Amino acid sequence: MSSHDPKAGNRYLTVTSAPVQVLEIHEGFMVLQSLASDNRFVAPAGYPLRPFKGEAAAFEARPYRGPRAKPRRGQAQPKLLAPIIDALLLAGGHTLRGIV
Repeated sequence: MSSHDPKAGNRYLTVTSAPVQVLEIHEGFMVLQSLASDNRFVAPAGYPLRPFKGEAAAFEARPYRGPRAKPRRGQAQPKLLAPIIDALLLAGGHTLRGIV
């Protein structure tokens, strides 16, 4: 029995009984996330999915940790090592090999 109309956010089993969650559905394809490894992959829209049953899954699903955090942009500036290294070299007592 396959699910012909998967819905985003629901859990299913693939043909190989791997537990997945449908993240997005687009025209012609859908984005799935493995519940065992958190990997994301794309499958055709007609890919057969079965209803999720924990005992029928080939792999143990990881516990739900909430949605993935989106990366923040522009908030943290990368720290440069050059000023720190220059200060240590100019202060004396350190060599470049010793700093490394």
